[in-house]
Amino acid sequence: MQIDTQLAQQIVSRAQKIIHYAVNVMDSAGYIIASSHPARLQQKHEGAVVALSAGRTVEITEVMSREMRGVKPGVNLPIFFQNEVIGIVGISGEPEDIRQYGELVRMAAEMTVEHAYLLEKVSWNLQNRQELLLQWIDASADPDHLKALAVRLKKDINQPQGIALCRLGATSDPTLLLDKLERQPGDWLSARLDPQTLIIALPLSGKTPSALSARWEQQQRALEKLLLTDKTIHIAYSPAGHCAIPDLFSAAQGALAAGLKLNLDSKIYHYENLQLASLLLSTNSDWQQREVNRILSQLRERGPDLLATVMIWFSNDCNSELAANQLAIHPNSLRYRLNRVEEICQLNLANFQHRALLYGCVILATPSN
Repeated sequence: MQIDTQLAQQIVSRAQKIIHYAVNVMDSAGYIIASSHPARLQQKHEGAVVALSAGRTVEITEVMSREMRGVKPGVNLPIFFQNEVIGIVGISGEPEDIRQYGELVRMAAEMTVEHAYLLEKVSWNLQNRQELLLQWIDASADPDHLKALAVRLKKDINQPQGIALCRLGATSDPTLLLDKLERQPGDWLSARLDPQTLIIALPLSGKTPSALSARWEQQQRALEKLLLTDKTIHIAYSPAGHCAIPDLFSAAQGALAAGLKLNLDSKIYHYENLQLASLLLSTNSDWQQREVNRILSQLRERGPDLLATVMIWFSNDCNSELAANQLAIHPNSLRYRLNRVEEICQLNLANFQHRALLYGCVILATPSN
């Protein structure tokens, strides 16, 4: 910790509230960097140099002051931080008159330094937490740098997360909102993506998908209680899970874009309810392809029949009788297969958006001739 001009001036101002004598603060080289008398700034104070080298209080009498450069009668006290002398605080006046104030002024100086250090530490921690989140959602980020930053901040980047994006209104104060988010328990990470958008990563826990979803809903309620006192804010949520944070971020981005474009009545947008629009509006083609593969891979893993059935069903305009005939199976067998598709993909094929989503995935996954 070093004493700069701004911190030194704070020490002078605080000391002046305790005593009415002139006060100077000297840096670790003995130069006056803050003073009740600005004309003395940048002068080298020989009394401070002696106090620095000895690490103790040095009193300067009238006689001594005439033999030393840049000094006046007074008391010069070392400022300690973590057992090291980082500067000197001097009080001008006859030592007999001001000696009694020395320890009070030194204590005030050291308290000011300690407070500044704590603020600097909080600021450093906040900046690094924001950097961690912005690096974490960036698929091209250096993984070694990300891991080192996470270790330094004691953050488990392997823990499941949910991502929320908050689109701010014209009157929203992003600095105030980030401060509120940082004060929340639960180790949330938050950062500003752009002037209008905040991102929040909320850690989740749960040994089963249902437990994970329940925890995600709980975190969402807490976030909404905190932020939706501002009626101009819109919030978009990713799914919850163990998948890569960049993909969760892209899902939330798609949900936000879809919700805003569709001008929905609600200010809360869930990716699960807007998957088709999110995929269509996404500008991240890599994520789009991964999401399509994620949905269809669930069918591929169960064998080729289910995906082939879906493709033939769509090619027959979702006419079950025609599709069953082409597949040479009974209509009941077709219905069974489609029910299995709904169960595996967690879709309702009677719902237009779910049906269109699956159709879009099939089209996007079908290679060109």
